[in-house]
Amino acid sequence: MEMMAGKPEAVGPSDVQTEGDLVAALDSLRRRQDLSYEKMASAADQLAGGFERLPRSSISDILSGKTMPRWEKVRTFLEVCRVPRTEIEVWRGAWERARTAHLPRPFGAVRIRDADPRWLGVHATITVNGHDADLPRYVPRDIDTTVCRVLTTATRAGGFVLLIGGSSVGKTRTLFEALRSTLPDWWLLHPASSADILALLRSPPARTVIWLDELQRYLDGPGRLTAANVRALLRAGLILAGTMWPHEYEVRSARPYSPDADQADSRTLLDLAQAVVVASAFTPAELQRADQLAGDDPRLDVAVRAGEPGIPQILAAGPDLLRRWEDAENPIGGAIITAAVDARRLGMQAPITRAHLVQAAPGYLTRQQQAQAPPDWLDQALAYATETVRGAAAALTPDSGGVMGQVRGYIAADYLVQRGFITRRTVVPPPAAWRALVTHADDPVDIQRLARSADARWRYCYAIGFYNRLAKAGDASAARRLAEIVAASTPEQAIEVLRPFTDQDTVAGKRYELMAGANDCDGLRQAAESGDLVAGCRLVSLLAATDLAQLRVAAAADNRLAIGWLVDHDGDEEHLHRLRDRANDGDRLARGRLVEILADRGQVDLAIDLLAIGADQGDQLACGHLADLLIRHGRVELLKARSDAGDPAAEAAIADQPVRGGHDACRIAGALADLGDHDRAIAILQAHAAALVELTDEYLVDLLVACDRIDLLRDLAATGEWLSNIRLAELAAAAGDIDQLHKLEGEGNWFATEHLVDLLVRQNRADAAIEHLKTQAAAGNDLAAGRLPELLLQAEREQELKERAAADPWYASGSWARHLAATGRLEEAVRWLDDQRGPGQDLAASQLAEVLVNEGRLEEAIDVLRPFTNGMGDGPSASRLVDLLSHHRRLDDLRVEVNAGASGAMSQLLTILRQQGTIGSTTVDRVRTHGVTAQWPHDGSPP
Repeated sequence: MEMMAGKPEAVGPSDVQTEGDLVAALDSLRRRQDLSYEKMASAADQLAGGFERLPRSSISDILSGKTMPRWEKVRTFLEVCRVPRTEIEVWRGAWERARTAHLPRPFGAVRIRDADPRWLGVHATITVNGHDADLPRYVPRDIDTTVCRVLTTATRAGGFVLLIGGSSVGKTRTLFEALRSTLPDWWLLHPASSADILALLRSPPARTVIWLDELQRYLDGPGRLTAANVRALLRAGLILAGTMWPHEYEVRSARPYSPDADQADSRTLLDLAQAVVVASAFTPAELQRADQLAGDDPRLDVAVRAGEPGIPQILAAGPDLLRRWEDAENPIGGAIITAAVDARRLGMQAPITRAHLVQAAPGYLTRQQQAQAPPDWLDQALAYATETVRGAAAALTPDSGGVMGQVRGYIAADYLVQRGFITRRTVVPPPAAWRALVTHADDPVDIQRLARSADARWRYCYAIGFYNRLAKAGDASAARRLAEIVAASTPEQAIEVLRPFTDQDTVAGKRYELMAGANDCDGLRQAAESGDLVAGCRLVSLLAATDLAQLRVAAAADNRLAIGWLVDHDGDEEHLHRLRDRANDGDRLARGRLVEILADRGQVDLAIDLLAIGADQGDQLACGHLADLLIRHGRVELLKARSDAGDPAAEAAIADQPVRGGHDACRIAGALADLGDHDRAIAILQAHAAALVELTDEYLVDLLVACDRIDLLRDLAATGEWLSNIRLAELAAAAGDIDQLHKLEGEGNWFATEHLVDLLVRQNRADAAIEHLKTQAAAGNDLAAGRLPELLLQAEREQELKERAAADPWYASGSWARHLAATGRLEEAVRWLDDQRGPGQDLAASQLAEVLVNEGRLEEAIDVLRPFTNGMGDGPSASRLVDLLSHHRRLDDLRVEVNAGASGAMSQLLTILRQQGTIGSTTVDRVRTHGVTAQWPHDGSPP
């Protein structure tokens, strides 16, 4: 029975913590509106669609606390009580708190409204007239509405918001304020590591935000956060809120030209986030708001009166820190700051220790400064570097390592590190700094990053040190790369380095390659007798060249690999004729075998001509096999000529000339297939492909098709191997099997989408093709996303292309900019690409450079591209920059980009210098083998 008498004290939604509080708040709301149960039920029946019925029995259940109502019922209740739309989310928060009141608080969590922003990573601010206790008043940013909208949407089914911005631009404060205003009653968890995040998957907490400031800290090393982990968290309804530097975002989200499974997963993870870019400077509207608030806060007043748009940086004492570093009154203090900044930008995230600084600092000082250093020079330098500037920050901050009263090491201020990425982009640290890094870096993930940094800059003497430490700790990838570096000078050492990893296919394959090069028949025989097919094929190839009689003995003992080789070796002219006919019909296995037979019989020129035909037609398998053939038969000049003509396989072969085995595997497997031993033939190529032996992945796909083992081809495609996916799509398209193409597309085969779209276009159904591409692009199909702008242009759907470019900067911005340039709107195209930030900025920069180059603005194009070669650049901008500098013979600039870590810069530099006759083959080989000195090119050493 409803009660109308006796008006209790009003209870609002902000007071609600439990189910009882919710009942009291709803009843208080009803009473204030003077609504009986009957009036409420009647009013609910009059509501427009979208609201549930609210009979008297349901109202009674709600207000008696008999059941916890669903949100839809509460929403109708609120509508009947005429609650303004602006207050609905407040009531939803009250309902959420009441609904989950019985659940335990997640371990370590706090309510967002109670969270300490400094604990979450918001920088301390400058002290002015004693004002230092609290943060300055928050200046609303233009992006606040967007961030709050993303967070509100995420409350319904989970979500991931990521703010991208440089150090001290206000991204962490902006994200915190958005959370505090939108989700004040949600729980907030600040995990110390990715392991803490993964632990949540066992029992995901309700109404919880996971705070991921500096997201990159969770994306490296064993147990790192993966895209699959993030999807699971989002499915559980959690919200991820993170921040990231632009440099870190670009490196991890770029589509690199070198395959990397970890980077691909990081890119997929970042694609799950709603990225919002925080500008480094305040907009005019933000400056106006800051000016209005400055009267109440002297710190904000100082920042506004500085007359610079970077107000957050001024509040965090960024410019003061910069002056303390770059214009250091204490030169040794400046040196240890530089050492810490260099260590961080090269990849060391861990605090830098005193012992590290003792070893590194002298490299940044002149001999006179070293001689004048007092006995306690390190203590004085640390006192200078750790002194708090204007009450806000220090250049170096002590880190305890989690132990009270202990200083584990020192961490460089983010603002200075970011500055170092810009001003020291092309500066290679002195030898003392490298040696200190090799000696004192102890985190495996840090050492991996440092190894890649040294390797990318051709400082092999230091890369070897890092890789050696990793290999001894059991890192197989590091061992393989270490072996590649030392193999040219000490192959025996390379073979020994790989010995502990022979149970791993990719490493074992490299070891057998080196053993073949060293003529180690006994070692290969031992591995082959244990059943290793890669070692067996290497042994057969080696015996064929050194002891054919022994190979015949093995064949007589039913060694199938030897038998396969001899099928071709002993084949008569009729055998050659059959292989030639099959090769002419497009059988690449037959062509590969025929080439090897001709070469064995001394007809190397004929073999080269046969492969050159396919290579010149764009057959990448022919390109690779031809490069391999030229290396084995000493045709270096022809190989260099093909490299100079733009053959990527020849260029790669010049850079790295191993004793390849793909031709051997093709020859033996093809012959065994002809003998009807399909299973063994397939197993041979599968083993070689698993060991990453060059050429064998394509030969394997060809063999599976030739043997009609489409089932195995499908199995291979299911692993994500792209050549098998391409072939399945080609087979379905050639057969006109539309249903199969749709099936393949549904299984994630992007190449099937390409063929389906081609079919629609040929049928003059461009609109249907566009809609199909939109659907596939929305589902994450990168090929569809890349093809869509092209079709929009062809269909003259300009406005749609412009909208697409804004929504998909990675794939569509370049097409839109090229269209603007082609239609006489060059400056608009330049402005468009120059304004791109966040996702796709790297590609946008390369596209902007292309537009500028086409207009003869080369210097502007180079300036646009340079920032993207920072570290280990192998993305679109780095590649475009190297191409431009090479084309225009900018040798000094190429040297600079080698020191910045730009992929391909050294190879291009060596090629040009060799073509000019400036250096000879001996120098080229020495550089490729040993790299360059720490102080190259300033020490005058070649190249």
